[in-house]
Amino acid sequence: MIEKSPKTEITHAAKAGASLASQAESAVQDGEPRARLFEVVIAGVPLRLKSAHDDETVNELVALVDGKVREALPLTKTGSIQNAAILASLHLAEEYLMLKRKAKQELEKLESKALKVITELESSRMTGLQTNGERAEKKLEANQQEEDSTGEMHSPRESNLDV
Repeated sequence: MIEKSPKTEITHAAKAGASLASQAESAVQDGEPRARLFEVVIAGVPLRLKSAHDDETVNELVALVDGKVREALPLTKTGSIQNAAILASLHLAEEYLMLKRKAKQELEKLESKALKVITELESSRMTGLQTNGERAEKKLEANQQEEDSTGEMHSPRESNLDV
């Protein structure tokens, strides 16, 4: 099941120099966290974010994006924040894609191992059933041979079968 993730949205620019500050008390509405307004600065650009995430998560998101944009800024020829933001987005998308691929590979490995274990368990169970069946057949044959040699018939209650 895919968990629904609270969204973070940019509403509009806030005053310059604003730091991360929650503008509303955390509240739950219809069983889900209600979005709150956060004033943040990313690469010197003041923004207002609307998010249902907690303060710690918003701080982490802002720090990550701010760091990526600041890393990308010197790599742009013009020093444009817009170009740096696009480059940072590409770097984040690349990291996300690589992690997603790695997670998928790890999941496939785990599924393969689980399938192998299940197959081995089912195989050992079938082997156990065959062994019990073989024992029952041998006892039945022994009973029949005994009947043939003595001429007496044994009722199932008297037999030594344990199936």
